[in-house]
Amino acid sequence: MAEIHKRAIEGDIAAPEEAEDLVDRHLNLPFANKAAADQLRPAAETAVRRYLERHGATLHQTRYSEQPVEIHPVPGVTVTGRVDLIKRLDTNETSVVDFKSSERAQAENLTRDQLHLYVLGYRELTGQNADVVEVLNLDKAGA
Repeated sequence: MAEIHKRAIEGDIAAPEEAEDLVDRHLNLPFANKAAADQLRPAAETAVRRYLERHGATLHQTRYSEQPVEIHPVPGVTVTGRVDLIKRLDTNETSVVDFKSSERAQAENLTRDQLHLYVLGYRELTGQNADVVEVLNLDKAGA
């Protein structure tokens, strides 16, 4: 996803037909056994293709990709993170987007806290408030 969004920032919109090449360059499964890798690779290609088909027309709205953010809740304490995607919507609102799977690897309340930290980080980065927070599921139940 990072390459797709970074290219979009530069005006180069990836096509769904590029899904296989994108997965070839970026899928890294160093600890997966062959059976798992054989299952995950097609799923990754499908997810990338689906994402490009569903969101390709709005990729030009990308403002930041894998954007490092920091918040300073109290003097001497810094919380750092990396926001998957920040985009400008057709409504001229700013959306902070996090990519997940519908099979959550973390509790919903932890995801909510994470997204609130991203919003605070966006504010520290730009001096502006995000208008929308989105979670996009990349598996068949989402994106």
